[in-house]
Amino acid sequence: MIVTLYFQQLPLCTQHDGVLIYGYTEYCREGITFRAHPNYRNEGPWYDYVLIAWNQQTADNHTSDNDSMQETLDMPLKTDDHEEIDNIVLIPAKVLCFIKGLNNEISAIVHSCLQSTKKKSVLTYQWQLEYKENQKSTGKCSPYDEDNNASNLTPIYHIVSVNTFQKNVLMIPYHNKSKFLMEIIDQSKWAKAFM
Repeated sequence: MIVTLYFQQLPLCTQHDGVLIYGYTEYCREGITFRAHPNYRNEGPWYDYVLIAWNQQTADNHTSDNDSMQETLDMPLKTDDHEEIDNIVLIPAKVLCFIKGLNNEISAIVHSCLQSTKKKSVLTYQWQLEYKENQKSTGKCSPYDEDNNASNLTPIYHIVSVNTFQKNVLMIPYHNKSKFLMEIIDQSKWAKAFM
């Protein structure tokens, strides 16, 4: 993915000289830190989950039962060409690394969830990570189902601008090889639902 985006688009003579790309394990914006570190402080991996603002192609291409707990944009979305985007959907994704490209803009490689979600309780939503071999679940799974194991699946990664990051989100996998995650809603969202 990095080779395709940053290397193969260069002229052949520049490719022979090589290209310098910087990778980062943290990105800070407006007092919020996003982390993607393989061994943070020598205590193991730390990969944050974030809500990413995706531009939806059509308004009717997903199903969700989010009712009153629907996420909204926390920060204004900036695009490269300063164009207004009004059809946004917020989807959690696992941040794998940060890259500073040739134009000095910082991007992130993420493993996103599928667009649809299922409300499991007042405080939780179930999301499914995006893989090449799987389709959206019927929602009738338990943490112990055999089809919950993602160890033999190929993840789909995306490169996104860090400007699409909205906020950190608490996601808990059913187990360490699970393709399903539970989102625990934040306190401010929970308080609004009961006021």
